[in-house]
Amino acid sequence: MRLLTRGMWHAIYWWLSNKDEDVKKRKMIDRETAKAAIKALSKYAEVAKDDGVEVSRQAIYHLIVGYRNRIERIKHPKSKSADTYQEQLGILRIKALSSQRNGIVQLLEGHRIGRSTAQKLQAYVNYSENVVMLTTEEE
Repeated sequence: MRLLTRGMWHAIYWWLSNKDEDVKKRKMIDRETAKAAIKALSKYAEVAKDDGVEVSRQAIYHLIVGYRNRIERIKHPKSKSADTYQEQLGILRIKALSSQRNGIVQLLEGHRIGRSTAQKLQAYVNYSENVVMLTTEEE
């Protein structure tokens, strides 16, 4: 729970500070957030398997691959054009929001979180979606 909230705040910070200054810092934050997301997804898959909760392993795999690709694009920014990268980043952000929503529903249905916690998490996701939409419109 704490990791999910912390990861969302890092993502929100990154989206809000999408300016030319502090490029190295933003890339480091983005890379570390992606690494944390991979670890959290892997841990969630293991815990869900141990608890007998059914999760889409294919969806988790695709998310992990997406985050690994994100890390590679950060390491080697010249390999893709900036426009293509921004387009793919926007698509990834939308997919991540969808996955976060699905995760909240699964946690709620599995009685791992309460309604109030689910509502707070959903509010964070909604806020993140607004930031994504504003960022996409400005580009």
